Amino acid sequence: MASAQTVLETSISELPLFHRGKVRDVYEIDDEHLLLVATDRLSAFDVVLPTPIEHKGKVLTQLSAFWFDKLKNIVPNHYVTADFEEMPEVVRRHEVLRGRSMLVRKAEVFPVECVVRGYLEGSGWKDYAATGELCGIRLPAGLRESDRLNETIRSFLSYARPQPLLARAVDLMRLLDDTATLLRNSPEVLPSHRITVDGPDGDLILEADEGQVKQVIWNLATNGLRAMPDGGELVLRARLQLSAEGEDDAALEVVDHGVGIRPEQLDFLFQPFNGSFARGTGLGLAIVHRIVSDHGGEVDVQSQVGQGTTVLVTLPARRRWSQTA
Repeated sequence: MASAQTVLETSISELPLFHRGKVRDVYEIDDEHLLLVATDRLSAFDVVLPTPIEHKGKVLTQLSAFWFDKLKNIVPNHYVTADFEEMPEVVRRHEVLRGRSMLVRKAEVFPVECVVRGYLEGSGWKDYAATGELCGIRLPAGLRESDRLNETIRSFLSYARPQPLLARAVDLMRLLDDTATLLRNSPEVLPSHRITVDGPDGDLILEADEGQVKQVIWNLATNGLRAMPDGGELVLRARLQLSAEGEDDAALEVVDHGVGIRPEQLDFLFQPFNGSFARGTGLGLAIVHRIVSDHGGEVDVQSQVGQGTTVLVTLPARRRWSQTA
């Protein structure tokens, strides 16, 4: 229950109420000035909580006043004063406004808002429930209110902030074996899934960024597993082949026997946020395409609905791409 010292809402009959927000009540002083009154209401994202915090509005006002005054010579602002004794007489009649009121100039609002979300909640949840998107970005289907957005954020950063390529000798067969081992112990794999690694005996060496090639294999393999919700065989295959220029290329194939991809989807397959699985972020194949392109390679997809998909990645076995790609 609110104490006598908390202020949930103000009512200044002599002044027209200009706006009532989640925390602040705004009154019109004259044609050029507004009075911002910070109440003790507490908001969390888009929800105003029923329990106020004593003196919260005063603390918020004094913090704001300090920084507006501190930065006024760097960035001009709308702040006039938070000193109660300098307020218009109509304001000074109401002691409840002392310490929580700020006189400001009217200004045009610049509509920019930055919200950092780690969870799907508030207006973000409402948007997702209605459209399947958050801020225009399509999210995986089946998320629940307050679910963590770790995978989405991690994938977005991986796509939007690519790392420089670090070339070294990489054994592609070892990477396939390592990925298969990780997959067999991951929640992506059902008892009805079977993972097969196929390739030459011994090593298959190429110059590449090991971590990024691992990412390519993992993304393609998890996509293949998701395409087989009732189980089936996933094949990870590698070989050396000659390019059209007579150079050695490393060829990586990921083959599933799943639902397949409709022809009209193939043209948009590598566009970001274009995923079709309930799990996933819609960024996995976009990340694959970016990494392969940065390595000077190519990706080819062959698919038949109801029969499965083969993704062929070709990478130069000897580095023919820029180290700073």
